[in-house]
Amino acid sequence: MEPRFDPFKICQNLRCKEMMASGNNSEYEREKLFDDFDAVAYWCACTQTGRGPDGQRVHRKECSVGTRRNCFVGIESLT
Repeated sequence: MEPRFDPFKICQNLRCKEMMASGNNSEYEREKLFDDFDAVAYWCACTQTGRGPDGQRVHRKECSVGTRRNCFVGIESLT
């Protein structure tokens, strides 16, 4: 079974408070952070708001590989 959390498949500009505050970097904590039923407030590091540079809502499901957003930044672009 493939894990739900994959940091290589989300936009590298996606942010949430839990990413900054979590002291435990275990696989369990990462899975919990990206639970299917999250109520997390996300923001874009580019705009510092809940909307991305394309004007669309920011969310882990909408800021991931395969969503065809032109503002998506994959991890490969950071190397």
